[in-house]
Amino acid sequence: MDNTTFNENASMSNFSCNTSNCFRRNERQLIYQFLQVYVLPVIVFSGLVGNTLSACAFLVKELRRISSTVYVLAVLSADNGTLISLLFVWLEVLGFRFNHEVGMCQFQVYWSYICSFLSIWFVVCITVENYITICHPTRITSMCTVRRAVITTVSLLGFALSFYSVFIVTTTVTVYNIGNRSLNMCETRTKYTALLLFFVNADTAITLVLPLVLILSMLIAISLSVIKSVQLKKKRSINQKHSNNNRVKSIPQVRVAKMLYILSLTFVILSIPSHALRTYLTFGPTSKTMKVSEQVMLIQAGLQFVYYTNFSVKFLLFAFCSKNFRKSLCTALGFRHFAYAPVSTTGSTRLQ
Repeated sequence: MDNTTFNENASMSNFSCNTSNCFRRNERQLIYQFLQVYVLPVIVFSGLVGNTLSACAFLVKELRRISSTVYVLAVLSADNGTLISLLFVWLEVLGFRFNHEVGMCQFQVYWSYICSFLSIWFVVCITVENYITICHPTRITSMCTVRRAVITTVSLLGFALSFYSVFIVTTTVTVYNIGNRSLNMCETRTKYTALLLFFVNADTAITLVLPLVLILSMLIAISLSVIKSVQLKKKRSINQKHSNNNRVKSIPQVRVAKMLYILSLTFVILSIPSHALRTYLTFGPTSKTMKVSEQVMLIQAGLQFVYYTNFSVKFLLFAFCSKNFRKSLCTALGFRHFAYAPVSTTGSTRLQ
């Protein structure tokens, strides 16, 4: 932390320097306050509306039969759960401290951990499906099924509900008497500090390190496979190329591949900066002293807000990347003039 200390015997130059430091610190506080008061609600409310509209679009009959739709609906639900948690953070900034009340405190901590875990791992599931689609297309019909997607989704939910239940026990509300008023604070029980540290480190591994490694590895493999495919197509005759394309493109999973690839890639781009700095602060030179400059704290806050956009940007990705998503959205909203129309005789869904 930057400490501003004024000494009565200091020279005018030193006083000027300290005043400048104080001004810069106040400026950083104003920036952080602006992020909390004005930027956060934009992320929250735009995300809630966008995710809800996206869910309506994917509930259209033609899209429900694709296994990836199960994961997309699941990640949209988890994202909305995270945004609701951030809504209470914003309300606290405005002076409404609901998340420091008994019961609400424990639930909010439990809820936020679950939604964060599920949001990340559903993106992993989406990336896995895309990896199978691009790199192992012969296994699509056997591995990318709605039944398998539902089982995976329920299993992840069950694991999250049980694993993070420990935070209900380790969290409590402490009442502090400040002057003539009392202040409730949602805190960790001191007697569970060691247990909490274990679970926090485990959470860092399963929601930070492992998912990013898996997603990055599969995205690299997908990219290399696409490059290789493009090179092979240049060597084929026009008739062979059209014949192969017609067989592969008749599979619904192939038609959503581009959109899901962009979804996974966007997640990585928006997550890595915040996670990298978080990892450095946790395991770097400052981890022992616990002293972090205000500049670094401000950068961390800014990157955290970039990470928050992960939970609200998916509607824009779907809308820009998929023509038929826009059509299915219009159908879901009742605009029959733009009714959804499959583009192949097999009835498969094409999202391009």
